[in-house]
Amino acid sequence: MFLILVDSYSKWVEAELVSSTNGESSVKVLRRLFATHGIPRILVSDNGSGFAGETFKEFLAKNGIRHVFSAPYHPASNGQAEIMVKKIKNSLKLMKKGDTETQLRRILFKDHITPSSSTGSAPSELLFGRRLRSALTLLRPELPPRTRACVSVPEKPTRAFRIGDPVLARNFGRGEHWLHGTVIEVKGNTDYLVQLESGVSVHRHVDQMKFHHTRTDTALELDDDNEPAVVEAPDERVEASMQLNEPSSVDPSVSDNGGPASVTEAVDNETAAAAPDPTAVIADTPTAEVRRSGRVRRANVRLKDYVW
Repeated sequence: MFLILVDSYSKWVEAELVSSTNGESSVKVLRRLFATHGIPRILVSDNGSGFAGETFKEFLAKNGIRHVFSAPYHPASNGQAEIMVKKIKNSLKLMKKGDTETQLRRILFKDHITPSSSTGSAPSELLFGRRLRSALTLLRPELPPRTRACVSVPEKPTRAFRIGDPVLARNFGRGEHWLHGTVIEVKGNTDYLVQLESGVSVHRHVDQMKFHHTRTDTALELDDDNEPAVVEAPDERVEASMQLNEPSSVDPSVSDNGGPASVTEAVDNETAAAAPDPTAVIADTPTAEVRRSGRVRRANVRLKDYVW
């Protein structure tokens, strides 16, 4: 069996034959590789028993290496290493000459001098700053040195969660396929620790999670510009009209001094009676009703991961 390591920056691959996958064998291989390439800051691995042992943890802790496990049932979390495992196995099946050790070294050498499709440069150029000499170099001898900048590949936009976000986490046990939970820790760019409603904390990849938003009981009406429309309560409008339409208790035929009204006052009363009563207009005005849109609201395709 093989122990395969991949440098995430240069795509440089190292593969070693091991007789066992326990912690002691893994530490022995890593110590030899670290003596050549240096100590990394982060090490990503699957959930194998050899990587979860105390010997392996102690070795990484002493060297100041942060250990990140890939999400269970999601090999794509450690995709670069999984791709190289598949590539080396397929190459070994095609090679017939030499023993397994010789075949493995030939495969690694060809991979080190071949430009990567993701970076545009060979792993040896990015790691050592130069091209390794090979049999192909004899075809073009005495070439001037060339420097080729690493081509930055834009990363695909991924969903991101924050601590406290309500989510649905994939359930691989019995019961429902998705369980309600809350994000309590961000373990990496794509890995999170989710606390379920039962109190159990599970490690999940972003592909094994969905946003979950609860719908509130009160919904705002939206106008054509998708802005909240202010709707006045009908009770207040009716109350205002009742106050304005209240009849006066003063008899217009009696003057202020208690005597009969004069001719001028009578004419003024007739003119006031002929004029339109503003209170009547307000009273006759129907109460404004809440406008309801008749259009069909369709769910946005970009929000298909949101669960309502």
